[in-house]
Amino acid sequence: MSAAREPKLCIYPGCERLAVPPHPLGGPQPAFCDREDHNALTAHRERLRLAALAPPGHGDELTTQSGEWTGHSPDRPTIDSDTTEGDDG
Repeated sequence: MSAAREPKLCIYPGCERLAVPPHPLGGPQPAFCDREDHNALTAHRERLRLAALAPPGHGDELTTQSGEWTGHSPDRPTIDSDTTEGDDG
């Protein structure tokens, strides 16, 4: 009685391969394909590399072909240069 699911794509930037299927005994479906170099760390590094290559002001528009966001969010708080750690007043 399981509903048909749309195939999940690898979330590595630019990869259009299908993600590895879920384990037959249960658990969530992995987010990456079967390529050994497609994992969370290398995907993060690739997103940073792509963001660095983007023209200024366009970092928030970078997406992978599967629609995953790879830029920097203008809504995400940043560390203010005037704030120092341990400054309790």
